[in-house]
Amino acid sequence: MPCHSTPWRSHLVYPEISAWALTCEPPINIPLSERSTYLDEADEFYIKPGPVAWLRGNMEDVQTIKASGSRSGQHWTRQDPKFKRKYRRQWPQNLVFFEQLEATLEEYLEGTRYQECWRGFNSHFHDDSRRTGDVVVWCLDGV
Repeated sequence: MPCHSTPWRSHLVYPEISAWALTCEPPINIPLSERSTYLDEADEFYIKPGPVAWLRGNMEDVQTIKASGSRSGQHWTRQDPKFKRKYRRQWPQNLVFFEQLEATLEEYLEGTRYQECWRGFNSHFHDDSRRTGDVVVWCLDGV
């Protein structure tokens, strides 16, 4: 989700929750001459390089969450150097996004263990195309 789309940081304050979101930190340490071309993480995700390229470059290999195979096999896939990527985020238990991104994620994550587990109304219209449609939650293993 684009930055500040939900109040999750203020509403999900539990020690056992491990959550992260796309960031949008201001370019404090970037020279003024370079700020006009600065892209925060959310912009990188949606604009350049775009969702699929961002997922490929920043997340674990999608093979680690494929629906086929046992949990043991999935564990060992994570350890396999062919699939293990340094400095990549593990796939989270829940993906929360706006419906606008659904077709892209369905295609990229086809055959994985993610299943829709919740959907809620967002708005009839929005001035930011990244925030259109329902709020959708996919759960790993449908739980």
